[in-house]
Formats: sequence, C-alpha cells, structure tokens
Amino acid sequence: MASVIQICNRALGRVGNSRTMNSLTERTKEAATCSLFFEDMRDAVLSDFMPGKHLHGMRSPKIIFETAANSDGNGRVILTNQPQAWLLYVRRITDPTMFDAIFSDALAWRLAAEIAMPITGNANLGTAAQNRYTQVIASAGAHSMNEAQEEDEPMSDIARARLC
Repeated sequence: MASVIQICNRALGRVGNSRTMNSLTERTKEAATCSLFFEDMRDAVLSDFMPGKHLHGMRSPKIIFETAANSDGNGRVILTNQPQAWLLYVRRITDPTMFDAIFSDALAWRLAAEIAMPITGNANLGTAAQNRYTQVIASAGAHSMNEAQEEDEPMSDIARARLC
C-alpha cells in the first residue's frame, strides 16, 4: 500500500528527478508541484474507469441517462426511463492505503506526465510518461474485467415467462 508521498516520489523518479520529498507541505519545487497536481490526477485516473454517458452491457442496448441536481439542489441524481435500471460506478477514494498496486502504478505514471514539464522542462518526458500511463491503464482495465463477476442483468417479466 503506497502513500501519497511514495506515489509522488515514484512519479518524480519516472521523470528523472533524483530529489525525493518527505511531505507535500515542504518548501521544495517537487512538493509544491506534486501538491498542485496530485488530487486532480488521482481523480483523473479514477475517471478513466468510470462508465461513459451511455451505459450498456454485452446483452443489452445502450441505456440513455443524464445527471441533474436533486430537489434540494445540494446533490446529484441520475435520470433514466430504463425500467429496473442498475448502475456500476466508481467512487472517489482519497485514502491511498486503499489503492491497489495497479492503481498506484497508473497514478504515478499519470502524475509523472503532468509534472514532467514543471519539474524538468522536458515535454518529451511528459509525453513518454503519458504513453506509459495509457498502457498501464489499458492493462488495468483488462485485469479488472478478468476479476469482475458480472451479475445477471434483471430479467423482464416477458423473458421470465418464456423460460417457464
């Protein structure tokens, strides 16, 4: 289980920076840069696993939905005309001890891509890190699909009647 500092130091190392940091609050260029980008990059990596605007399974058509504010205006709701709709979602995990090794690796590459220019001034390092991130995230998606146990989709009354 990696800490925020370990993930940041891994990202720094991936762009060729030999200095490490001990805290996001220390007065160094590395800490200031990682502090600026870490949360956004964490959320970006999480969002790369989120379903798109049109959810669909292998056995069902696309399900159209939209998000809106709830009646109090302080939360979000999902609206759809799909009967018996179900949802697979990703939530924001902020505790790095909950990140698995693949996620930590992907996050370090994504962070490296973002911090390469401010830390090194070399855009090519950022591009290389982004390319590696893309490879890791694709591998992670395949790994996730292999681990997932997909629940049976809800069966309509008509389909259930055909089986009887």
